[in-house]
Amino acid sequence: MDDNLDIEEEKKQKKDKKKKKKHKKDKEKQEKHIDVQDVQIENKKRKLDEEIVEPEDYPYQTDPSDHCETPLEAYADIKSALVSLAHSLNKSIEDLAIYDPYYCEGNVKIRLKELGFGNVYNEKEDFYSKESHPEYDVLVTNPPYSYDNIEKLLQFSYSSGKPFLILVPNYVYAKDYYIRITKEYARSSSSNNMFFIVPRNRYLYTTPKSRRQRKSGKFTSPFPSFWYCCMRQYNASCIKSVSQQPSTIVCTSTRSLPANMLSDYDDRKKKLKNALKRKKNKDRKKMKQI
Repeated sequence: MDDNLDIEEEKKQKKDKKKKKKHKKDKEKQEKHIDVQDVQIENKKRKLDEEIVEPEDYPYQTDPSDHCETPLEAYADIKSALVSLAHSLNKSIEDLAIYDPYYCEGNVKIRLKELGFGNVYNEKEDFYSKESHPEYDVLVTNPPYSYDNIEKLLQFSYSSGKPFLILVPNYVYAKDYYIRITKEYARSSSSNNMFFIVPRNRYLYTTPKSRRQRKSGKFTSPFPSFWYCCMRQYNASCIKSVSQQPSTIVCTSTRSLPANMLSDYDDRKKKLKNALKRKKNKDRKKMKQI
């Protein structure tokens, strides 16, 4: 009897020992899994920290969403206009003085240089507080869309008397400030009339890695955009040059803008949407009758 009790006790001890051992292994395994997860999370955080560097200080007010670089194809679309202007001014394209008053990462110089334009002024300085501006032949820029930057730029560009090409969203032409400023200057001279260089394919802007928001990607295109141009007395020759390229459409007024570039504030866009809606409803009714 005692021997049986001893055997049972021994079995029980062995069983308990196995349970403890298994529990210990499970705990170690769990701790190891947690450690691995912590390492993975830490590595991910470190990678994000390396990618997302705090932006440098700017000597002017900025908005994080404004930090977008213009693609090379956008500059390529205005090359023929700039070449035409250079010829009209009896200058080589290397000597044509281009002014971009808004600094992002400074890539505008690199991209225009690739197209043959080596005389570009683009520095990290406050455009609005400058008492004087560099001597230039033409202003070429993609300004920040935030605050009242576009309105200020339009006013400056017209009052300067110099040719300008401004890359901004499609909604700008429907804004009150645009209508007011363009009408004011168009009344004074027909050479102040605006024309538009519209890309057949929507421009995708590059978000600099150091400026990128955690949830955003490398490319962004929040609005359809195109070039708003006024080349003064050289309008006609520049329009003729640009009209020959297949990548863009030249519009001499907002009335001739293609449907996909119309502003949501434009009555024509609303009419087109309503017409499309009616057509869909009509087609749906026809399908039900079949």
